[in-house]
Amino acid sequence: MFAPSNVVKHPIDAYYYAMLHIEPYKSQPMGAGLMRRSADTEWRGWDDSGFNVRFVNPYTEPNLDPNNHILQPVSFIEIEKMHESVTFNTYFNKFLLVGLTAQWENGELVYGFYYSLSDDMINWTLRKLLFEGIPLWKTDIWQPGDPNPIGYPSLIDPDSTSPVFDTTDQEVFLYMTVFNFEGIGHLTADADLVRIPIKFFKYN
Repeated sequence: MFAPSNVVKHPIDAYYYAMLHIEPYKSQPMGAGLMRRSADTEWRGWDDSGFNVRFVNPYTEPNLDPNNHILQPVSFIEIEKMHESVTFNTYFNKFLLVGLTAQWENGELVYGFYYSLSDDMINWTLRKLLFEGIPLWKTDIWQPGDPNPIGYPSLIDPDSTSPVFDTTDQEVFLYMTVFNFEGIGHLTADADLVRIPIKFFKYN
C-alpha cells in the first residue's frame, strides 16, 4: 500500500477520507483502498463491509493474523487503481476522483487521466477520460516525437473555500507532471509542472 491521496472531508458525516494505491501481496488484492478517520479516532480501512481494518505495526504486534488487516478495493471494475486526487465537487454534489489509468475505447487501450464520481467514496461510476497521455510507468510504448509521459494528476480549484482545497466546482485546474524525455525513453531530472483548465458538464 502506498501513494495515499490528499485527505478530503465528507460534508455530511464529517469523517476524513483518503485513498491508497494497493498492489497484490499474498492475500491482499490490488486496487484502490479506502480509509477514514474522525477528528478523534485513528485511521480505519475498508474491508468490504465497513471501516473495520486496523493498521498495525508488525514489529510491536508480531502475533497478529495478517488476514485480519486486509483492505478490500473499492469499485475495482469502475476505477481499477485510481487514487491520486479526490475532492468533494459542489457542481455534481458528489466526490470526484481523478487518477492515471487506462480504458478500452473502440478496441484500443487508451491511457491517461480519468475521472469518476461517487456519493459515498465506496461505489464509483465507470471512469471517463479526462486527458489522454502516456503514463510514466508505461514508457515502453513511448517513441521519439510522442508527447512526453505524464503523472501525478491533481484537481485544484482556486475558488475553493476549504483551507486545504478539498472542494471543487464546475471549473477547476488539472495539474500534472510532464517528464521531458531524451533519446529513446531516457528519463532525466527534467520535468515540468503543468496545469490546464477543466470545465465539467452534466450528462446522462
